[in-house]
Amino acid sequence: MLFTPVIKRKKGAGRNALVPPFPDKHAIVKGVFTGLSVEVYDTESIKAIYENGFYGKGSKSRGAPQVVTRNVTDVAECLTLELEEAAFLAYIFGALSIQNIENNEVKWAEFLNAAQTINSQFIESFACYMYLKSKGWIIKSGIKFGGNFC
Repeated sequence: MLFTPVIKRKKGAGRNALVPPFPDKHAIVKGVFTGLSVEVYDTESIKAIYENGFYGKGSKSRGAPQVVTRNVTDVAECLTLELEEAAFLAYIFGALSIQNIENNEVKWAEFLNAAQTINSQFIESFACYMYLKSKGWIIKSGIKFGGNFC
């Protein structure tokens, strides 16, 4: 499946405004599936994922990780990716390698079964996530407002 988002240019925007919000496919980031989410621990990987599409949320902050906002490297903070974000980055886009706690790679069928155990409507929410992402939008969960992006 090829994603070519339609990105409209704002007035006065530079030429770099039409760059799609996707991380570099060639630098595959390692994420650990914890059972509820996928966490990225390496600071350079956190910067690569968050700065190129605003994926995930900092574990010790309200939004952006402190590694990105304050440019500190000694903070023990990880980037927490939701299941839909992790599935998109790993199995559709190919920029993330999801591993379990024992450091074994998690295959698509295994991840899908675990995600459906956590969220019985995972397939529907993942389809919704992919549709909104194909529009070029930056998607956040909306859980603090009592809803989701579907």
